[in-house]
Amino acid sequence: MIDRLDELVRTAWVNDGWGSIGGKLREHILGTGYQRLGALRYANSTLQLRAINQFLA
Repeated sequence: MIDRLDELVRTAWVNDGWGSIGGKLREHILGTGYQRLGALRYANSTLQLRAINQFLA
């Protein structure tokens, strides 16, 4: 179940929207996975900054 939630959170993040993810499931994701979504965005930003810094070095 955790893997499925991770997948749905990633999908919502990549698509910048919830698409076909229903209300109850969306509430569950927001209740349990919202911190993960923030962590994914932070991790992605960090990786992008590292890549830019390596390119510029």
